[in-house]
Amino acid sequence: MEVFSSILINGLMTGSLYCLIAVGLTIVFGVMRIINFAHGEFYMLGAYAVWGLCTLNNWPYPLALAVAGLAVGTLGIGIERSIFKPLQKHPMMVLVASLALASILQVAVVVAVGPA
Repeated sequence: MEVFSSILINGLMTGSLYCLIAVGLTIVFGVMRIINFAHGEFYMLGAYAVWGLCTLNNWPYPLALAVAGLAVGTLGIGIERSIFKPLQKHPMMVLVASLALASILQVAVVVAVGPA
């Protein structure tokens, strides 16, 4: 019974994370009418930020989660205003920019943290 409850809790947590990502993608597409291929990379940045603050700096988890969320949210607003908003009239340029942003963020994390 203990194994079953552990598997059930892990499944619910994973499903909740997938739901959160899907809702985020839906909101971005519904409001801005763009497909952001770098959406998952923002979640990756948030996860690494929480990990770094908790593990390397010994911050409490709730504080690290709040600070990382604010930091990644601020980064997302800055990228939207500096990259996506000027290109909004050119849908193909937005797609190319979001693909490039996804690649840049992935490489930046590998350089900063190291390969997984």
